[in-house]
Amino acid sequence: MKKIITASLSISLLASSFSPVLAAENDLLNDSLTNLVPLVLKELNGVQKASVANTLDSANESDFFKLVLDKDQLVDLKVSGLKNEEVWFTLSSKDGEQILNFDEPVGDTLAQKVSLAKGEYIIRLYLRYSHQVSNYKFDVQLQDKGEFFEVEPNNTFETANYLPLNTSMIGHANVNQESDNTYPTWQPDYYKFEVPVTQKYGIKYTSETIARVYLYDEARTLLNSNAENKTFNLTPGTYYVKVEHYTSEERDYTIEVDTLKFSDVTLNTSGVKEIAFLSNLGIIGGYDDGTFRPNDYVKKGQAASMVVKALGLSTKNRPTTSYKDISKHWANDAIKTLVDEGILPDGKKFDPNANLTRGEMASIIVNAYKLKGVSSTVFSDVPKSSTAYPYVSALAANNITTGYGDGTFKPKNPLTRAHFSIFLSRAMDDRYKQ
Repeated sequence: MKKIITASLSISLLASSFSPVLAAENDLLNDSLTNLVPLVLKELNGVQKASVANTLDSANESDFFKLVLDKDQLVDLKVSGLKNEEVWFTLSSKDGEQILNFDEPVGDTLAQKVSLAKGEYIIRLYLRYSHQVSNYKFDVQLQDKGEFFEVEPNNTFETANYLPLNTSMIGHANVNQESDNTYPTWQPDYYKFEVPVTQKYGIKYTSETIARVYLYDEARTLLNSNAENKTFNLTPGTYYVKVEHYTSEERDYTIEVDTLKFSDVTLNTSGVKEIAFLSNLGIIGGYDDGTFRPNDYVKKGQAASMVVKALGLSTKNRPTTSYKDISKHWANDAIKTLVDEGILPDGKKFDPNANLTRGEMASIIVNAYKLKGVSSTVFSDVPKSSTAYPYVSALAANNITTGYGDGTFKPKNPLTRAHFSIFLSRAMDDRYKQ
């Protein structure tokens, strides 16, 4: 399967005499919706950016800006240099529908990332209550959105974001403030997904925020009003998920719908979405009793078979190897194929029924996917003199591993079937990378 490649950025640069950077003492005439100042983004080191310096000097004063995107984009917003905690920030659609409203500076900075659909947006900075002058610097930076960030607005069935199965979507809990600045309201987020075959599916929600997840069928009939982290037997068709938050703080969250094909793989299983991804592609299979046995160690012969299937390699007419212990093994053809392709070394003993180690996994995946790079991460148990070093370092450089919390990689430890599924999926598809 091909890796996901994000499209390059194209942004409409608005014609304006407005300079990308203004000195704070030159107060902009942008204190109303009729005086919107266009944000002119300019490319710097391959990144589209805009920067404005200005002053808010009286209670309830506002500065308004206009941002135009000609495609879906991840937008990084930052207001810095604040000496006044009463500065608020809102982002709205052209029609005035509020998307973001936040006022929680970290130090002297308000910062937020949001994924926005193609269109025109209004940004407002305003000073509540206080008469203390507040100078600020406002920076906007655009990034390739990728495929798996929520795109605002998506607060209706009609604007629901498409959610691929077995994929974590990163969303954002948006909080709006009432006109009296006292009672927050919450914007729901809608997603839709397609069910191809009748079987069990699970809805997984992860966040620090309190939320309720609703499940609807194609006719938008409510099926369950507490669907978070629950499983359902679904028939083919289109389904909708609504995420409704109950928090006064804006927070990110993840939402995913996972295929649960095996009786011992649940929403709490490490690698649940990767196991489903590989299973749907026919790369891995379970046992006759309907289990996957995710915590069993993966054997070297099993790993060889999975990698051959993942790469789509033909096993026909492959030359024999020097290995003396594979001729009668069921994975013989797969092992010969990987040796012929230069993914596995040739030798006298392969030991196909032995547990695959983490170091051996690193070597196979780096060779199979021709991964390059040297990571700045140093694992205490993988010195540069180690034979595993170039492979482990390349895995880390490609965001396929971060090792353990204690700074080790444990290259000699055996690998479970679940963890091998995770590493292989990350090599195959960027959505599973860390």
